[in-house]
Amino acid sequence: MRRPPETEAAAAGGQPTLRRSIGPVQMALYGLGSMLGAGIYGLIGKAAGQAGNAVWLAFVIALLAALLTALSYASLGSRYPRAAGAAYVTERAYGFPLLSFVVGLALVCSGLTSIATQSRVFAANLTDLLGTDSLQIAWLALGFLLVLTGIVFRGIRESMWINVLCTLVEAGGLCLSSLLASPFGARSTISRRR
Repeated sequence: MRRPPETEAAAAGGQPTLRRSIGPVQMALYGLGSMLGAGIYGLIGKAAGQAGNAVWLAFVIALLAALLTALSYASLGSRYPRAAGAAYVTERAYGFPLLSFVVGLALVCSGLTSIATQSRVFAANLTDLLGTDSLQIAWLALGFLLVLTGIVFRGIRESMWINVLCTLVEAGGLCLSSLLASPFGARSTISRRR
């Protein structure tokens, strides 16, 4: 496999190089898995409890907001194709290092919030499945985080492949439940027309 020109130049100059181990498919599945895990499996029941039959509208509004964010990132990422993402773009746009630090810190905090939500959802679902008392949720969430930490320390390639596997299981479960529920939705639509 041929290395990109900048990697060859860095290797020729004696500088350490990074090995690319994440492809576009893995990155797409990473994003999808994050949305399915905490967003669909974790929040759909609570959202339905709050919004009732209009839960679909809440998700459409969230989709539009996410779409605007994604298009903004795509536009800025194509203009400034460098690592560091939003912090780098902020530095280039405003030239104020403290502001780019704050943006980078906000991204780290959003990642921490996301993983805290995911670990809590995992622990709550596991306690429901096993039928144990809810005092153990904090310990299960901590154990989940420790297992994930061990996987991340093992390597980014291993982390991404486990993420791909989990995303496929999540997407498969969502497709399976949609397929199993679709005959019931069709029956209720037919009975309403009568």
